[in-house]
Amino acid sequence: MRGRGISTATALAVLFSSAALTVAAAGTASAAATTVTTSGGGLVTDAAHQRVFVGDPVNGSVAVADWSGNLVKRVYNIPSVCGLALSDDGATLYAAAPASREVIALDAGTLAVKDRWSISADAGPQDVAFSAGRVWFTYIHQSSGNLGSINPDRAAAPAADLTPQPTEPTVVPTAEATAEPTLGPTAEPTAPAGPATLAAAAAAADGPVRLELLPGGGWDGAAVVDTDPSSPGLLAVGETNVDSGSMTVLDVSSGTPEKIAYHQGDHSLTGYITDLDLVPGHAQLLVAGRQRDAYQNGEFSAAGEYPASGWRADVNAQGTVANYTYDHLNLYSTISVFKPNGTTPLRTITTDLETADLVWGDSSRLFALVGSYGSYTLKTYAGANLNTPTLSVNAPAKGTIGTKLTVTGRITATEPLPSGVKLSVTRTDVASPSGKALASVTAKADGTFSFTDTPPTGDNVVYRVAYAGDAAHTAVSKTDTVIIPRATPTLTLNNNHNVYSYGKDVTFTAHLGTTYTNRKVEIWANPYGSDKPNVLLKSGTVNSSGNISAVVDMKRDTTVTAVFKGDTKYAPRTVTSVGYAKVSISNSVSGHYKTGYVGSHNYYWFRKTKDALVSTTMSYYPRREVWYEFQVYVDGAWRRTATGYFELSSTGKVTVNTGTPGVAGTKARVRTSYINNPSGDNVNTTTHGSWKYLYFTN
Repeated sequence: MRGRGISTATALAVLFSSAALTVAAAGTASAAATTVTTSGGGLVTDAAHQRVFVGDPVNGSVAVADWSGNLVKRVYNIPSVCGLALSDDGATLYAAAPASREVIALDAGTLAVKDRWSISADAGPQDVAFSAGRVWFTYIHQSSGNLGSINPDRAAAPAADLTPQPTEPTVVPTAEATAEPTLGPTAEPTAPAGPATLAAAAAAADGPVRLELLPGGGWDGAAVVDTDPSSPGLLAVGETNVDSGSMTVLDVSSGTPEKIAYHQGDHSLTGYITDLDLVPGHAQLLVAGRQRDAYQNGEFSAAGEYPASGWRADVNAQGTVANYTYDHLNLYSTISVFKPNGTTPLRTITTDLETADLVWGDSSRLFALVGSYGSYTLKTYAGANLNTPTLSVNAPAKGTIGTKLTVTGRITATEPLPSGVKLSVTRTDVASPSGKALASVTAKADGTFSFTDTPPTGDNVVYRVAYAGDAAHTAVSKTDTVIIPRATPTLTLNNNHNVYSYGKDVTFTAHLGTTYTNRKVEIWANPYGSDKPNVLLKSGTVNSSGNISAVVDMKRDTTVTAVFKGDTKYAPRTVTSVGYAKVSISNSVSGHYKTGYVGSHNYYWFRKTKDALVSTTMSYYPRREVWYEFQVYVDGAWRRTATGYFELSSTGKVTVNTGTPGVAGTKARVRTSYINNPSGDNVNTTTHGSWKYLYFTN
């Protein structure tokens, strides 16, 4: 059981969403169930009961999740919570609430309030820990920091009700959540006491709360505290004031702090204390996730450091250290895990986000708050104490169907691997898209391995080599791809660029040459225009001649596609053919008094003062226009005198008045056409109607 709490000025808000965390495979993060803003509210785990507690000072709440990260319950009205600690039996959760200058005891199973104690200090409790049957907290009074303790067996003032909330509470906006919540009369903070009052409180042995004076005096500003379940009665205290950086280890087993070791002023041992951890099994402190300092005979001395520097860290019962670094330039963080006194990480976990805090759940499960811009997510890393092997796989870049090839590789680890490591091998190709297991391979003493295989198919052949992991190592796998060309089959499609009359049924025939196993071909027709879909006309096996046909009703220009999807030795192939369709067009003339031949053409005869009306009917398309061309016979030749585009009605019709020349003996003619694109669309090919001849008389 390890507890986390930070007494920094910034606040931490934890907002559990309704989504559940899923326990991840080793080395991978689980899905998010917790959203967190800023930093500093406390993070503590209880392995015996498989629970995770997270403090949220912005919204003044504490939430509990199960071992997979699923939200169980939340309680509100714990003002600016900035530290959490569990009793030795895991039954009680203690929360430091500096905004109301209280330490609040919650039932760890239900989050119901069990007790609460007022702290007579300016800034109230800053961090909290549990050791030797007492609750220990740091506090600030008149700019000086010191240590206080609570005997939880002594009665305190009646506690205000902090009713547990449902798992999907209404979240208070951050701007409003920073205000101190109302707790009711019994929870009103006690006014700061003067020096005489503090001295009296420190001497009051019969009260539940004692404001201690540390051996050798206090410090300037806030401090963090830590305990080690394997060393009951030990308490570490570290001052977070960068100018001083004092730290001490105390024996509190008697209920009164006694100095074991103390240090102040030499920053080579402390740096900037943002975190402090007692190291199980060693008389050492881990400072800010990096510096190891041994303590003996009342003094500290450097005992080494971890190469990965972090603001925060945690040490599990086996002494395994997890810390993190954040690259502010490239905006990613790296969580590093070390064996006790190790210099090479057992494993590293890189995220594209910042890590705000982390804590061990047990010897192998690590919880971390990961996010950015003050919004963090609770991640679960199973098997975080396992070493991650390095695995390489090298296959030839290219190969040939039916020809043997050799794949090599190597597996190594910073923690020794078992001898005779067996690796599984899988081949994935077009014949086995889900993968086909091959014979396993055994690595040599130096980690190298090789195997041969004869690919039966072409295209991309992927070899996957995997190690299942062991008691000290995570699973790992790697792949490499061999490109094995498949033969290109012959596939043709007739009628490309042919022009057909409107509505003609045209047979398109695809021809497939030699293939291996697949003899199926699809024929698709995609008429021009966004209103018509691409339609599968035919799908089937070609005949003995390699042919398959489908009929297209040519009312529009149409792209016809033949598709062969390939087989294990022949690559997929697609060919297209575009057939062009004319429009349906007809003209009629009205206003004439008779028809008759003039020379070789049959004319519509009009009086010289009578207008000629020419009507056109054409296959319809939205906003389609018909082209009119009017010519007059002059000096032995037809000469254009008028043109224009006229939009068709929704029924595909339009009538144009060509007017009258007013001169007897005038011969004229008119023609209507669809012109691809200028007529308003491109779904048909250009089509000209026949000339209509007009003759004007007296």
